Amino acid sequence: LTLSYHAFIHEKIANLADEFDYVLIRNFFNNTSARGDWSMNNYSNEYLMELIMACAFGRLARQNDKPIIIRMLEHNFWTVQNAAIRALEKISDQSDIDLLFELFLNNKNEAFIKALRILDKKYYYGDGVNRYLNNFEPDNLPF
Repeated sequence: LTLSYHAFIHEKIANLADEFDYVLIRNFFNNTSARGDWSMNNYSNEYLMELIMACAFGRLARQNDKPIIIRMLEHNFWTVQNAAIRALEKISDQSDIDLLFELFLNNKNEAFIKALRILDKKYYYGDGVNRYLNNFEPDNLPF
């Protein structure tokens, strides 16, 4: 069976996942490579599988999953990055802003700045970014 990509079908399928699927989905992203030790009969489904798993994990992620979520922010697929951002919005605390800012300065990944904006709105109503920018001279801004 080959699944064809259809806009947002991955989110609809991912919404069927529940707490009983959490461990399986967590293991999928906890491995070094996204595929890990999984074997598929048809690797043409790999892209859609990653999208489904990312969306499901984004919904089911817990506080102790932050290291996995941070790795998902660095993923090549924007859908995986967005699932990580949604998970951070749900489970983050204010201390995560400092971590995300430091990670952004180190690798300039756009997903980190998107996550920062979401957390900025959550905790500072959009005013918190100024707290960081005030620490930089105009010629030394990180972007």
